[in-house]
Amino acid sequence: MRLRISVTQEDIDKGTSRSAYCPVALAVKRLGYKDVHVLGEIRADDFRFSVPLLAAKFIDRFDEGKPVYPFTFTATRIG
Repeated sequence: MRLRISVTQEDIDKGTSRSAYCPVALAVKRLGYKDVHVLGEIRADDFRFSVPLLAAKFIDRFDEGKPVYPFTFTATRIG
């Protein structure tokens, strides 16, 4: 199973760093998942997905307060 995740400017504007409300988590929640955490991997309800390098760099930049921009990536289910 693969997820195509689009992080929008609205996700970035509403997101908070190092929380269950980071922009990537907000984007995954828009796909219909309720319990979402992003910590080295994406945990969405009962599923785990990889975080590709592009998304990991985005998360690091966002958490450091650096400029980030909307983007789309694919996460692959693991486990």
